[in-house]
Amino acid sequence: MTKRCDAGLVGLYLHPEPGGLPPTCTAEPAHGSGRNTGFTSAERWVHGQPPPLPSRSRGTGGREPSPGRGSDVDHGQTALSRSPRPPSPAVRCLRRPSPLSGAAPPGATAGRRRWLERDGAGKGKGKAGGNVAVATGDGRKPEAGGAGRRGAGEPFPAASLSPPGSGGSSTMGCFFSRRRKPAQGGQLPLQPQAGAGQDAASGEQKAPQYSWDLRAKIDPKDYTFSGLKNETVGRLPGKVAGQQFVIQDCENCQIYIFDHSATITIDDCVNCQIFLGPIKGSVFFRDCKDCKCVVACQQFRTRDCRKLEVFLCCATQPIIESSTGMKFGCFQYYYPELALQFKDAGLSIFNNTWSNIHDFTPVSGENNWGLLPETAAVQDYVPLPSSEELKAVRVSTDATKSIIPITRGRRQKNSDESCLAVFFAGDYTTANARKLIDEMTSKGFQLVQTKEVLMKAEDAHRVFQQSALEFIPLLEKGPVVALEFNGDGAVEQCRSTVNEVFSGTKVFVSESKASASQDVDNFYNFADMQMGM
Repeated sequence: MTKRCDAGLVGLYLHPEPGGLPPTCTAEPAHGSGRNTGFTSAERWVHGQPPPLPSRSRGTGGREPSPGRGSDVDHGQTALSRSPRPPSPAVRCLRRPSPLSGAAPPGATAGRRRWLERDGAGKGKGKAGGNVAVATGDGRKPEAGGAGRRGAGEPFPAASLSPPGSGGSSTMGCFFSRRRKPAQGGQLPLQPQAGAGQDAASGEQKAPQYSWDLRAKIDPKDYTFSGLKNETVGRLPGKVAGQQFVIQDCENCQIYIFDHSATITIDDCVNCQIFLGPIKGSVFFRDCKDCKCVVACQQFRTRDCRKLEVFLCCATQPIIESSTGMKFGCFQYYYPELALQFKDAGLSIFNNTWSNIHDFTPVSGENNWGLLPETAAVQDYVPLPSSEELKAVRVSTDATKSIIPITRGRRQKNSDESCLAVFFAGDYTTANARKLIDEMTSKGFQLVQTKEVLMKAEDAHRVFQQSALEFIPLLEKGPVVALEFNGDGAVEQCRSTVNEVFSGTKVFVSESKASASQDVDNFYNFADMQMGM
């Protein structure tokens, strides 16, 4: 026996008293007659009772036994009377889809789904008990053998699925949901959106822009001097701006690069005077002869060159290969923009190994390189520019104004007494070091070498020894600047100058003539290892 509810829902009502029905529900016998008057497995599922699993006993073939043949259905009882008594008097309505439409209960196994589909299909083909009375939503009873019957796979009537008060609408969903009314044609109006490459105001498409499109176009001709003869050419500050530069096949020319660059290669140049501003990377001379140059760079190399005279500032050890007649001196040059260009190129004015030359191809009994005289003046080798455009750069070749401190390098020392002075990182480290250089050189002492390098605590113990604990906290601020002075009485004069001029600044100065030589060796041996030389 099934029930019909005016609410239009197929389900099971559980009541406090067995067999009781709500006022709006009526119980009706299932369609069909004969022995098969009980509920089928599909109908049990509709009324909240899961169907039993198919029997695996011999003789049934894995099918559920019919109600009249050993079935557990008790004839003459209704579905409501067989329902278990609920734990509370509350009324519950179990809403489930009809299994007769081919649907399976949630969580059913694959075998159970096939069994339900087979059972529903068999019962829907006119067999007794195969149909379930369906509520129409308006209180009418289904017509016997007519509209009330539904075969397997047929959907429920639209009225039975509509919520109460909906007027029989076939639209599914929540009764209280509010949907936006569609525009004419059944579609919501689309709002145009301005995307990438589209103008929001006019809607016109624009070509996409990439980062490389925004870069300034570079013409290689602006960074090349090639095939020139008897000319004076150059680049003003800011015109190269860290780009690569090429000089080739020039003869009897004066070339000035008053800017910092990435790398520079000079090939097949003859009898040229060349000035090259700070170079972040390397400068490479190849197949050049009878040239005079002023160069500041990170790396310096020559190959197959003859008679080059170079005023050099090089952060690493200069290298020559298959070259002869090479002469080197200390860089000495000045113009107002030069200090900032050194900084942009990542070069320190205190790291200059201009005299520490390495020859890859030495010749036994010959020397492929040497040092220029101490009295050599830059303007005698590379004169000031003569063109009106390049005269705008205020160049000075005075050694006292040189941005790079003039050092003796590997020339013979005039005295066996040297002194080491070390300035620690601070706001005025460079200015203080330059001040001490001016004070000492003005009194006749010579600056042998300079170095700017980072130090660690263990390095401080090796270099400063007993005084290390005093200076270790200062090492964390940045690199130190070391100066070596030479001359009789250098230690005493250096300590006196530091106490007078730098009384409020911590500076390491050799304590005595006996320890000064060891201080110099300890520091510069450490610095050479630190810089890989």
